[in-house]
Amino acid sequence: MQDYPNCTVSFPSLIGDGNCNGGDYNTPECGFDKGDCEDFNAKMKNYPNCTNVDYSYYIGDGNCNGGDYNTPECGFDGGDCEDFNNKYPNCNVEGPYWIGDGYCDNHGDYNTVECGFDGGDCEGLNAKYPNCIAYDTSFIGNGHCNGGDYNTAECGFDGGDCEETNKYPNCNVWNPSFIGDGNCNGGDYNTAECDFDGGDCEDFNAKYPNCNVWNPSFIGDGNCDGGSYNTAECGFDGGDCEEINKYPDCNVAYPYKIGDGNCNEGSYNTAECGFDGGDCDSFNRVINKYPYCSTAYYLPWRIGDGRCNDDYNTAECGFDDGDCGNPNSFPVWPVVGGVAGAFLFIAIGIVICKMKRNASTMQETAGGAGVQTGNAKDDMNNQQEERFPDVEATSSSARNIHKPVLQSQDWKSGEAM
Repeated sequence: MQDYPNCTVSFPSLIGDGNCNGGDYNTPECGFDKGDCEDFNAKMKNYPNCTNVDYSYYIGDGNCNGGDYNTPECGFDGGDCEDFNNKYPNCNVEGPYWIGDGYCDNHGDYNTVECGFDGGDCEGLNAKYPNCIAYDTSFIGNGHCNGGDYNTAECGFDGGDCEETNKYPNCNVWNPSFIGDGNCNGGDYNTAECDFDGGDCEDFNAKYPNCNVWNPSFIGDGNCDGGSYNTAECGFDGGDCEEINKYPDCNVAYPYKIGDGNCNEGSYNTAECGFDGGDCDSFNRVINKYPYCSTAYYLPWRIGDGRCNDDYNTAECGFDDGDCGNPNSFPVWPVVGGVAGAFLFIAIGIVICKMKRNASTMQETAGGAGVQTGNAKDDMNNQQEERFPDVEATSSSARNIHKPVLQSQDWKSGEAM
């Protein structure tokens, strides 16, 4: 801090933050908290002997703070406690603001005559349970049986919440409210002293009389729980462990994962565990078939799934096990399609050429002189066909290459040019 080179405090950022911080902050070396404590110091000149408080800025903050704040040396908290002291002159508590806050503070000196029985907040409790010393009176009669000081005659046995539990005086459990809650709880709850969890465990005990587990609700819940659950006494977890028990040498942390439809690696994917109850068969097939396909270890089931996946379209992965085809194979269908297209083009050319020749012959016949010309053309065609007997099998373009041009035709006059 350039402005205060001799100011040594734990949190320099608090200097000049708008709040008056006491202790080393409110010193000449720190500019009296960079001016934040000027008003406070002016006020505190009236209380030069107020030195036993931790947070001097509490004085005169509008809240009545007890203890050393509410003393003549500190001006009775800078005047904040005047009304409180007038009302309860002999009430000495650390939190005067708790008096009359609507909550019964049944501890310390709050629920006393001197403090107006917590400013009247404890009148209802005192009328009903005058000798109840339970700390948090909101627990009394809240519907749950709380032990200790709550479950006493002085507190009405937790306001009546423990009546059911108290039917079993020798039942010592952590949470008495679990007794008779409709769920079978094991351990100390499921004992004769607790009437077998208040009757909640009757059906369970009838089915598994020698099954002693902490959570009977786990039996037959669809998940294989090992240990004492997976025993003959507990029906092998109510049948949940039938799949894993097919593999007696399979020792895994979570047996319910065997055969759950997902391939779990490690000790699950072993012969002892039936390769995860068969879940890893597809994975193992791919890994064994393509040992150098590094990407197969992430999503092996995508290989050979009928869709071409780019990540697996490599030689090492068998081009996605064939889903992407083989880029080195000869493209048969494009070639076949090209040849067929060529033949179709040639056939169309031949048809067009014949149509034009027939049209030419008809025009020459209609024009008189064109008859001879047309015959001459036919004679020449016949000669060309004799000289080139294979031309008919070729295209019209090939035929025109060998055919000499005899003469042109003026279509307007019908005369030979």
